[in-house]
Amino acid sequence: MSKALNFKLKNAPKKPGVYKFKDKKEEIIYIGKAKNLFKRVNSYFQKDQQELKVRRLVKKIASVDFMVTDNEIEALILELNLIKKHQPAYNIEYKDDKSYPYIAITSNDEFPRITITREAHKKGAKYFGPYVNVTALRQTVDTLRSIFPLRTCRDTTPGRISHRQVKKGKVTYSPCLNFHIEKCASPCSKRVTVEDYERMVKRVVDFLEGKGKETLAILGKEMKEASLGQQFERAARIRDRLEFAEIILGKQKVASESDDDLDIFGSASKDGYFSVALFMVRRGKLLGSENYEFKVNAETEPQTSFMKCYYHSTSFIPKEVLLAEDIADSSTLKIWLEKIRKGQVEIRVPQRGRKKRLIELASKNAQHNLDFYLKRLQVESERAMKALKQLKDSTGFKMPYRIECFDVSNIAGKVAVGSMVVFENGKPNKSHYRRFKIRYDKGIDDYKMLAEIIGRRLKGLLKSDNDSFKTKPDLILVDGGKGQLSAAKEAIDRYYSDISVGALAKREEELFIPLKSSPINLKKDGSAYRLIQQIRDEAHRFALEYHRNLRSKKMLASVLDNIEGIGNARRKLLLNNFGSVEKIKKLNSKKLAKETGIGKGLSEKIIKSLKQL
Repeated sequence: MSKALNFKLKNAPKKPGVYKFKDKKEEIIYIGKAKNLFKRVNSYFQKDQQELKVRRLVKKIASVDFMVTDNEIEALILELNLIKKHQPAYNIEYKDDKSYPYIAITSNDEFPRITITREAHKKGAKYFGPYVNVTALRQTVDTLRSIFPLRTCRDTTPGRISHRQVKKGKVTYSPCLNFHIEKCASPCSKRVTVEDYERMVKRVVDFLEGKGKETLAILGKEMKEASLGQQFERAARIRDRLEFAEIILGKQKVASESDDDLDIFGSASKDGYFSVALFMVRRGKLLGSENYEFKVNAETEPQTSFMKCYYHSTSFIPKEVLLAEDIADSSTLKIWLEKIRKGQVEIRVPQRGRKKRLIELASKNAQHNLDFYLKRLQVESERAMKALKQLKDSTGFKMPYRIECFDVSNIAGKVAVGSMVVFENGKPNKSHYRRFKIRYDKGIDDYKMLAEIIGRRLKGLLKSDNDSFKTKPDLILVDGGKGQLSAAKEAIDRYYSDISVGALAKREEELFIPLKSSPINLKKDGSAYRLIQQIRDEAHRFALEYHRNLRSKKMLASVLDNIEGIGNARRKLLLNNFGSVEKIKKLNSKKLAKETGIGKGLSEKIIKSLKQL
């Protein structure tokens, strides 16, 4: 332990807050929170530390930073935000980028619309969900529109631009296809009154809030009245809607005798992996289940870490959370969830009854999913090793456990970039991928550009502490033919003589290696052939993506330079925060002003300028 680290540990604050462990390269490797930072941080460095994973973490700690908060809840929120931002290597490997879909009713509109969204936070809308299976959700919304034909057009006022006709200086609307297939009441063409439409919206809301039986009763009554009044076509339409409503209600399985909202977490662990099965119950009905598997590489208790990550990324908090066993920090977690929900939340471990059986069922699912996941990993590993052995036998290379592939992307020699992708044991190691801004500027010369980035990579091997550069590759692949192979071989030979090299030409998908005039005969349906194709395509995709980003950033910079009121500071702010025209185009002026602090008028000018491109 260094003197500087020892000094920081001895002078750690005895208050709530967040601690960030860093390695010798000043990269954050672990983020945690504590009620007492002094006690928590010093506990890692006890001589009698039993936990192997903690000892491994401690070996890499070179420094620690502290952020003091007023209380433990603030520390928890700060911890989650920092983990999401930095994604430290030793924090939990649960990376759930998906946001769950909701049904939204835009209740503030004169004629509200029904839509599916993953942003359940905008004012002026009612949200129902979340739903797990998006395909089933789309079917549900489609069926709902057959029962209650609400509009789906995007504007706050009904009608689509393509259906507008200008007659005598006035804009008129004609009904769209949805009206003709009875999935929209067509308020744009005034085929429905405001009062009737409001009544229909209320029924949709009631139906989604679980009042399905009441909806069936109302539809049944209307059908009977229409039939008695000899309005047989109307009665037939209501009958069809009644049947659709019964279909939706029949698909929902009852999981609880009450109408409560529950999240049920079953869990299982094996061989350093952890699995969670989540059952979502809304108004007593099981909407579906979701499974998560991840490697446990943190000193934190995985169930607690998972729940913090999960609830940080979802916008719905149920009234009750059921667990298979007690977890650490449950009291802090409860206060945090109640703060988000703005209501009471119970975190319980049921001991008997129906809820206990639901927990057991969820845990069985978690165990089954974990067993399947580990088997899949084993099969994938065996398949990858088979491909590597085939490649070794076909080429005479040594076993290529680590393969690095390089590609170059440019347009007429401008904004030239290079990519390096890494496959270890036949699988991508994305944390080791690297991008290069090519320095060669004397026109178009793919060979020299390729030689440059390979040379820079191998030069880094000699002196870099970077994990992606300090591990020597067994095989370097390049995208191209004999010319690219020669350029790569020349660059490699300047540094090492024991690294194999090959080039995969696109046109005929042939693999060339040094000292052989004809390509290597790889079976087109063989695993080795598929593997090198996959690696080459990944390098190509990675280079193109980087090239696109740089072009977009350059375009954004050019546009910003021509907008009055944008100085160096604001230009830098926009480039650093967004980096592309497309990202800013997705915002409206109000959101841009809120996220950057730029005035409303200037924000409007920026959005207008970008939309003119």
